[in-house]
Formats: sequence, C-alpha cells, structure tokens
Amino acid sequence: MPPDDSDTYQGIKSQNNRDMEQFCLSERQKRSVDDDETLFTAIAWINPSEKAMYDKYPMVLNIDASSQCHREQRPLVSVTCRNTDGNFFPILRCLLANEQQWSFHWMFTNGFSHLLGEDCKHNTTLVIADGDSQEITQLRSAINEAIAATHYSTRTTTHDSTRTQLRRCSVHVVIKSLHKYGPSIQKACGNTRSGQKYTSFKSIIKTVQDWCFSFVEPHRYETYYECQLSMKLLMIYINSHDVKSVLGDDVQVLENCLRCYIFPYIAAMAYYQYMSIRHFACHCNNGVEGEHNMYKHSGISSSTRDFLCSMVDKLNSK
Repeated sequence: MPPDDSDTYQGIKSQNNRDMEQFCLSERQKRSVDDDETLFTAIAWINPSEKAMYDKYPMVLNIDASSQCHREQRPLVSVTCRNTDGNFFPILRCLLANEQQWSFHWMFTNGFSHLLGEDCKHNTTLVIADGDSQEITQLRSAINEAIAATHYSTRTTTHDSTRTQLRRCSVHVVIKSLHKYGPSIQKACGNTRSGQKYTSFKSIIKTVQDWCFSFVEPHRYETYYECQLSMKLLMIYINSHDVKSVLGDDVQVLENCLRCYIFPYIAAMAYYQYMSIRHFACHCNNGVEGEHNMYKHSGISSSTRDFLCSMVDKLNSK
C-alpha cells in the first residue's frame, strides 16, 4: 500500500481488530469458554510435499472459498498453484472462523507467513480469485492489505511489476457477466427452447464466450495491438446482420456488456500482460473449484466434513 495511505491502512487494521474481538467475545459466551481458556477460531495446514511444490512454483496462487463443505458452514479456503506442465496442485487449506475481512486477513498475514514463509509475500506476483461472492470480495480486500502492502513497504514502487497483482477468474468474469448483463434469451426466443432461433442464439453466445476467452489463453495474443485488433473484430461480428437478425435490439445490450464488464478485465488480464510469468493458463480457478465440488457433491465429502468438524469439536473441548 502506498505510504500516503498509511492512515487508511491503520484504519482497516483497527477495524479488523475490533471485529475479531467482538466475534471472540460472542463465541466465548455462546460456547461457555472462560477468559483464561484458549478459544479455537481457525486452522490452516500444509504438508511437506505441498510446501516443496510451492517453493518451486510460487508465482501464481489460485484461491477459492466455499462455505458448503461442512456442517458449520465456515469458509473452507483452498490455495493451489500450477506447474509448468499446466497441472494444478494444492498447497494450503484453511478453515476460517467466518466470512468477515478480519478472518481472511488473519489467513494472509499469519497463515501464509507461518506455513509458506515470509518470502511468499515477495515471490507471489499474481493472485487469482473468483470475486463472485461476499467472502471472495473480502478475501481480495485482505490480499490488498496483507500482500500488496508488503511490496510497497519492502520494494521499490517505481515499477508496477513489483506488486502482487489481483485478478478475477476469467470463467466467472466472462460467463457470469454475459448471463447477468448480456442479451436475454427470453426476449430473443420467448418461451421456446428449441428451433432455429434458439440454436442461433446459443451459438452466438458461445462464439462470444470463446472469443473473450481467447484474449487470456496462452499464446493467442502476444502484443497489445493484436489484442485490440481482435476486440474490434469481435465488435464487428456482434454488429453483423446475422447476429442482429437473432438478437435484435439486444445487440446494444451485448455491446455494453462487453465494453463495461468484460473488456476492462481483458485489458488487465490479456495474455501479453502476464506472459513473462511463464505459467500456462493462469487466468482461471477451475482446478480449485473442482476440488470444492468434490467435497460438496461426492461420496468423499461426508467423511471430509466429519473429519474437519470432529477436529474443530476436539479443539474446542480442550
């Protein structure tokens, strides 16, 4: 964080401390834990093999939080990295107290520093999070305070490349933006979910999605000018006769969605912006989300949840 923002930084830190104290006081009263007893609030863990892999590939972190992996509904945060073969591997997991900012701040300041080492704040150059829910929004704010601030205090601020960059998962940006702010299938096709017009509508949206993903995929556009040219060609495509005959007035809606919600992301996350990181496809969180879906929906999830909850219960009872 810049030096002239020190007052803001201290204000956020003070608010986090107040929120943490209020939560702990409430939990002590609810669980009948005396002031001289230790209150268990959160846990983070890593194994030696995961730490060894992180030491080899520390530059990009993929972070996802889910509160549906166990009966207490606490956020389970999983952190993964990616090797040069493009394979995801887990490095750290954390069961947090709640979804407030202080809880995520604890994870990034205490959890990361103790388990990954102090150098993690210097070695990580890109953090990718979803940004599609309240806990992720607070998590990203904690990243700003805990990780990016370290770069300002320990490194020169002359070059932007010294900062830890925060990016949203491309899948969430593109697909969810088109779904929320893009053209309406109800307006284009009515209640019909079959026929030529419906097929054409789905084909147009799929083409736009794939086109948007191409900006962030490896080895597609390696210069600013290539990226800008492709954006202009995309706008020409959505204003073509074939697209207008299907979308009608919603062509303007699609154009506004691209300009306001997707292109700004692409400008920051296009491949030419991060190609120096030398990691493959570091623009989405598919790997860590797949792990959370396994916890939620597979047969393994019950034993995993029970294990975590029994661990919490045992620690609270001591």
